[in-house]
Amino acid sequence: MTKSQGSRSSQFARDVRELLLASNWHEGRRVDTAVFRSYLQKRGYRVSAAAKEFLDEFCGLTIVRRRGRQRSDERFGPQSMLSRACIARGFAFRWLDKRIPDGTHANTVLEHEVGEDCCYVGSGLSRTHTFVVADGRLLYVNAGWECGIFYSDLNHFLDVWWIGKGESEDVGSIGFDWESYPESLQRVLENLRDEAEFHWPP
Repeated sequence: MTKSQGSRSSQFARDVRELLLASNWHEGRRVDTAVFRSYLQKRGYRVSAAAKEFLDEFCGLTIVRRRGRQRSDERFGPQSMLSRACIARGFAFRWLDKRIPDGTHANTVLEHEVGEDCCYVGSGLSRTHTFVVADGRLLYVNAGWECGIFYSDLNHFLDVWWIGKGESEDVGSIGFDWESYPESLQRVLENLRDEAEFHWPP
């Protein structure tokens, strides 16, 4: 059993739970993620048990944060606005192909920094990316592939980043230090940063 399993309702802070409920999450939510997981694997990602568990519950959700006139979205899984039929026919994945890093590139850099498999699970409208580490933590990578912040789970991630109440210092962060990498890894990181810049805005 991974650390994220068990009764989720008791693991969500009140504000986080309300945010999830407003985003069409519900207690006991499970969706069929086989098509999306197959897509990730074809792109070079290894879907760990923790990543599968996360996707089974949260795939397809769009978390929305509004502050005044500003709106931020975090989408888990393929573009959640599309129907299941569109996803099965690949429309959502053609949209994603332009917006998520290739797994063979991302994992090369992330495993170098983290030491574990990291599976893509979502993106924000600002070209940020969210990964699930094999040990169950979330890793939030900024648009320019300069740094990443760890969160212990989704409750922690939403409490800190979306609601603005939690603390992130105890989980840690990483910096993608291009100059310290071997030449082969420098090229991979450069490709990731070029992709992020090329596809801006989303």
